[in-house]
Amino acid sequence: MKVIVIYILMFIFFINISHAKNDTSLDKSWYSKGLSEEKSASNVNNKLELLGEKITEKESMILTDKVNDHYNKALSFYLKGAEDGSAISAWKAASLGSSGMAKQLSDEKIKALILQAARGNVVDAQMSFVFDNCNAQYTKCKDGKLAVFWIKKAIKNKSDIAANILGFLYENGRLVNKNIAMAISCYKFSSELGSNEAKKNMIRLLNNKTHSQNNICE
Repeated sequence: MKVIVIYILMFIFFINISHAKNDTSLDKSWYSKGLSEEKSASNVNNKLELLGEKITEKESMILTDKVNDHYNKALSFYLKGAEDGSAISAWKAASLGSSGMAKQLSDEKIKALILQAARGNVVDAQMSFVFDNCNAQYTKCKDGKLAVFWIKKAIKNKSDIAANILGFLYENGRLVNKNIAMAISCYKFSSELGSNEAKKNMIRLLNNKTHSQNNICE
């Protein structure tokens, strides 16, 4: 669970609103309200940092309480959105509820929210299960088949990170059967999605003229 929390903290401020297009909920008002509260919290926090020692301890505590209040309201909105079936709201609730900036959710609730988000095609949620499941080199996984399952799900949602990882797995024969042709295809797909690392990997393998290439990464 700790790895999931670390991964969430890495992404909480970089979640793209475009994820909402994959949202299965027809009403995204809870999600929008949550974003608005997070923005307000950030604005108050920025004000607090700018003022620094220019304000009294009491004034600082008042502003800090406002920040916390905004984050807790955001969490409440995201949880309501998740209850209505919003995948992106579920992911945001899991992120905020494990960040320490709002009320701490239980590990069981966080896992349930992340699973909801992953099933709703939120790529970051899908990949969080992968990173929690395996070590950095994918030599040890609690459930290798589950990791590959979510990697491939993320690839269908056009994740360059997932495609590059699958290319690495095929190249080295980890979790899947070694298949250089498929590795090249996955690196190519990842590079087309913007990964410079995958592009380098693809070129490296293509320099070996004996390697062929498949049409798709799967």
